[in-house]
Amino acid sequence: MVGLMVAISVVSAQTNPQRTIPPIVNIGPSGNVLIRGTVTNIGSDSLEVKSWGGKWTIKISADTAFYPERLTLNQIQVNDQIGVKGKIESLEDTLTVTGKLVRDYDAKVREPRNYNLTVQSVDTANNTITARRSDAQAQTSTNIITVRLSSQTTLVDRVGRPITLSQIGNEHHIQVYGVLIGSNLDAQSIKDLSLETTARTYDLTVERVDIENKTITARRIVLSQIWNWNIQIQTGTSTITVRLSEQTTLADKLGNPIALSQIKKDHQIRVYGVLNDSNLDAQSIRDLSLEKKAQIYILTVESVDSENNTITAKTERETITVTLTANTQIYDKYWRTITLSQIQPQDTIRVYGYLENSTLNAQVIRDKSIPRNQS
Repeated sequence: MVGLMVAISVVSAQTNPQRTIPPIVNIGPSGNVLIRGTVTNIGSDSLEVKSWGGKWTIKISADTAFYPERLTLNQIQVNDQIGVKGKIESLEDTLTVTGKLVRDYDAKVREPRNYNLTVQSVDTANNTITARRSDAQAQTSTNIITVRLSSQTTLVDRVGRPITLSQIGNEHHIQVYGVLIGSNLDAQSIKDLSLETTARTYDLTVERVDIENKTITARRIVLSQIWNWNIQIQTGTSTITVRLSEQTTLADKLGNPIALSQIKKDHQIRVYGVLNDSNLDAQSIRDLSLEKKAQIYILTVESVDSENNTITAKTERETITVTLTANTQIYDKYWRTITLSQIQPQDTIRVYGYLENSTLNAQVIRDKSIPRNQS
């Protein structure tokens, strides 16, 4: 029995030998070189290899091939035994080689997989993302991960549309497909689950309107569909910040132009825009709770402000401000086009538009006092 155990131990040792690769340096007449040695240092785009003649610097480029397949520079470790095929580019710098093929005899190639992370910061200068993870299968002693991007890393939003690194924001949820080495994750692809660059329509309920900052805080109903049934139930609400720009159009239920000040709390609004996490960049807003029919108002002009596109005028009971837009049409008595500057105090005008408090949003203005009597 003792003899059998010894025999088994000998066989096991022979079938799993600790391979040692002897150092080699072969240089051809045209500068082509084959080097085998031990890695002593790893840079961002180079390796230092100890072999005959001293320490060789191996330059790594996008054209450098690696073996085994899927091996990357970041997976090579100090003290790994490697072989390099390359070329010495200069007689003055004989210990520097441009690598064409790097083979790591000790490499343990890690398979890429998906990692769900939350962004803490984005460094566009160094093409990195600092993120945290909380899954139980973390391969490091810390949950803080540095995601490293290369020129081959693809970035897309939630629906698969291309984005740039600068569009990824703090606290965004990202899904990274890549190889994790220690606390460094070399990304092959990144999907920002909090970012959607496709404009869609959202039905919201207004909670607050901030005219100064041009934002609307609104509630969005969250619906879930019962599996295998064509039934949707409300499962909660989420808060959305609607952000307006100079290009955002606002309209009432019938499509008539309105001002932001006309949108009130608990109004139902339909917003078309791009949702980034909880921020909705609005291209258009329609207030479904606001419906006003245009009417004709007969007014007497008090003053004209061509710079601000307004007319101060009065009815029999009150003074109102007539506001003009780029779409307001202005005519004389005979329906010939005129300009705002031609309207003068004491003119009688007929305005077709929407009256909100003391502001009349004009669609058509007809000055009954033009042409003037030439006497």
